[in-house]
Amino acid sequence: DPELKPGETDLVYHIYRRAAETLANAGHLPPAAFFRVGPTPHLPGMKPGNIAALRLDMPGHDAGKDALASLMQEFARRADADLAILLFESWMIKPNAEEARHIKEHGEYLVRPSEHPNRIEIVLISVSKPGGQSWSAWVEISRDVNGRPSIAAELPPLEYQQNEGRFANILDGDGERPSLS
Repeated sequence: DPELKPGETDLVYHIYRRAAETLANAGHLPPAAFFRVGPTPHLPGMKPGNIAALRLDMPGHDAGKDALASLMQEFARRADADLAILLFESWMIKPNAEEARHIKEHGEYLVRPSEHPNRIEIVLISVSKPGGQSWSAWVEISRDVNGRPSIAAELPPLEYQQNEGRFANILDGDGERPSLS
């Protein structure tokens, strides 16, 4: 499997540690995207190698999430981004045998994770590079007796995988970046 370069890994882990601090201090983690500006950006003030951070307002419906993903892809194209790091609070389930069978047969959840009675809160981190290269990790959110959230201070190892979904491979998956002229 391809691996991130050491400087890229360091950046991902730095962002994660800051996210852990934010979650503990603010009580929530705003969805965010970080893009490393590529060699030929087409946005004012962007310089190659800089990191552009976007705080995202996550819509509560699929059409809005699709539109947000499209806007992020357009931003990445204009920044000529060669690395994208996404951080989201999310829901996850560990499917039982019946649920796993349904997912395998139908390609969808029997009950959406956000509505599942046995869901767990997680922070998801997704890293993408051009050419469809993608890594991700997740960590469960714990809550103390007062309901204050926290996550582990260190991110588990990133796993290389083929991700699917509206926010997967936010950079062009075919390895070619379109001209913006």
